[in-house]
Amino acid sequence: MPQPATALRIDDPTHIGVYRLRGRLGVGGMGVVYLAEDPHHHPVAVKVIRVEFAADPEFRARFRHEAEAARRVPRFCTAAFLDADPNAERPYLVTDYVPGPTLAQAARRPLRGAELEQVAVHIAVALTVIHGAGVVHRDLKPSNVILSPTGARVIDFGIARAHGMTMFHIDEQIGTPAYTAPENIDGAPPDPAADIFAWGGVVLYAATGQPPFGDRSSELLLHRIRYDHPTHLNQLHGRLHDTVTAAMAKAPEQRPTAEQLYRMLTSTQPPTPPPAAPTRHGRQGPQPAPPPPAIPPHYARPIPPARRTRITILATATAVVLAAAVLLITDRPRHTPTTANRPDRHGAAAILADQATTDDPDLAVRLAVAAYRLNPDPAARIALLAAAARGLPPLATFRHSGKILSVAISPDGHTLATGSADHTARLWNPTHPDQPVATLGHDDGVNHVAFNPAGTLLATTSDDTTIRLWNITDPHHPDQVNTLTLHTGGTPYGAAFNPAGTLLAISTSTGAVLLIDITDPRATSTLATFTPHSYIAGNVAFSPDGHTLATASLDGTARLWDVTDPRTPRPLATLAPGPTFDATFSPDGTMLATAQQDGTTLLWTLTTPTQPQPAATIPETGMTTTAVFAPDGTTLATASTDGTAHLWDLTNPRTPRPLATLTGHTGPVETLAFDGTMLATAGDDTTARLWDLNPTSLTRRACTTPTGRLSEDEWHRYLPTFPYQPPCP
Repeated sequence: MPQPATALRIDDPTHIGVYRLRGRLGVGGMGVVYLAEDPHHHPVAVKVIRVEFAADPEFRARFRHEAEAARRVPRFCTAAFLDADPNAERPYLVTDYVPGPTLAQAARRPLRGAELEQVAVHIAVALTVIHGAGVVHRDLKPSNVILSPTGARVIDFGIARAHGMTMFHIDEQIGTPAYTAPENIDGAPPDPAADIFAWGGVVLYAATGQPPFGDRSSELLLHRIRYDHPTHLNQLHGRLHDTVTAAMAKAPEQRPTAEQLYRMLTSTQPPTPPPAAPTRHGRQGPQPAPPPPAIPPHYARPIPPARRTRITILATATAVVLAAAVLLITDRPRHTPTTANRPDRHGAAAILADQATTDDPDLAVRLAVAAYRLNPDPAARIALLAAAARGLPPLATFRHSGKILSVAISPDGHTLATGSADHTARLWNPTHPDQPVATLGHDDGVNHVAFNPAGTLLATTSDDTTIRLWNITDPHHPDQVNTLTLHTGGTPYGAAFNPAGTLLAISTSTGAVLLIDITDPRATSTLATFTPHSYIAGNVAFSPDGHTLATASLDGTARLWDVTDPRTPRPLATLAPGPTFDATFSPDGTMLATAQQDGTTLLWTLTTPTQPQPAATIPETGMTTTAVFAPDGTTLATASTDGTAHLWDLTNPRTPRPLATLTGHTGPVETLAFDGTMLATAGDDTTARLWDLNPTSLTRRACTTPTGRLSEDEWHRYLPTFPYQPPCP
């Protein structure tokens, strides 16, 4: 059982920021951790930094920087980072309160079998997402692992330590640097490889109840960490023994990465230690995996030095060619048709749209607006989106009191739905963001919201283990028509209706997927429960014809299933691109987009559904959390943990072209919805934002600015033989 919070002391504050303190959870080298309540009475953990460190400006600067990095860490297998104030008199940070005993408490009874393996895998997943966000834990130990009801969760990651402070000072519970890596003894800078070493020690502790190098004095312990093998390593067997051995290699470059740890633990192939990996990782393009039941291949390995050099040379050569091309274009006038070759309206619009690629952003907007007003075809719309969406402010902002984990736009565009960690789903009128039209309650965080194709039914999934169905024919008065509870363990995550609106697919935290007949929402039946993944299944999606289901998972795979007969789902294909948050079909069903933890969106062609082929890799600057096609398939929207959403031109899907970046969120963007004219984004900053991408709205907005109107002189510079037509009324 978890240790209860102890009573506040007389010198403890009663409030920190907006948080009301309820008791003490623990004391560490950096400060005190309190059990607290947020303004909505949800339990949180608040870590308050000691006075002596708060007085150090250098410490505050590092605290501020690392708190921002920690915000980018997804919530999988970690205590979600909620808030921080580095400028407070005593800086503090706020995370989810995770109930349950620490591993230090639980492993007084050593773990065995599947229980031990599950803890090892969950901590590896936590390190994967922590490292993927550019954060190093630096203090992984049994007391920083909580055995929650939903699995092991890693806490207290990526927070600045005082200058010169080492594990000797921090680890007060054990009293020694019991889990530190050899290189840390010599003062090496923080590196993910040290967390991998600590992972091995923590797993050994879980299996034996003993620190990896025994309970020795500091001097002897340091010697053993440097030169000896871990104690009791022989108590581990098979795959776990080999993986921990690799993780605890003395040389950091010989240890696997967190992703490779996960692969070594979960692959059915015999475990082989990965090759030495540099700190920065390269990545190959997407590779199709063999169809099931073949096992997906290991992650692409880091680019070896010879290939890295070749890529560098190619990149340099490309830059030289591009520079030469710029000079040629600058010195040579653009194509201007003669009177004998006078363009028609369509040709004139195409010329203006082509010119809208200019580096002058104001001129680009004027040219794109003129092109679209002449001929509003897809090429002109893409040019307008690329030019006019730069710096576009949101049309409206909607707020929750916790992270927003899901957003959806109703089929008629009249209702916005959001689901939040604050235990609510909300329905909004997009034109009135100040107040939701309805609030739908759950007993824990809401993971997903989804409209049925008719827009009359909303499905919500929650960490309270329920799936709830709501009749929203009148959004102001939703009626809860059914509550389905998972009885197989785990929590429901993603939700998707098939195009006919008769079937609901649900993904779960255990990797299982349910197919539920909702022909009558008040009398549902589960047609199939199958387990396509070995770990958390992300979002699910039906193909436009409803015959194929796509599933995605942090286990490193995305899978396609034939659900023509939903009672007997049949595997079609397995992709192995690495940990995957989302998979979605293009509107015509010929392509699949997968959102990857490594910061890419991968496009796959589905000409042969049993053999998807890689088409393109789209890079992001943070982890890609989701991807959504516009209804016409020519535009893709992606979301990232760096707080941005991106729009991509898919006119040629093998060479996606960046169109615009939408900014404004102050934390990771977790979710998107896109109906072609409106884009909704939402994330960890507790806001959802609606962006008006309607070409008519973009042209109207441009025409109201002094720089948005193409003058007659500018018109004739590009269209000397075509009569001037004022682009703006």
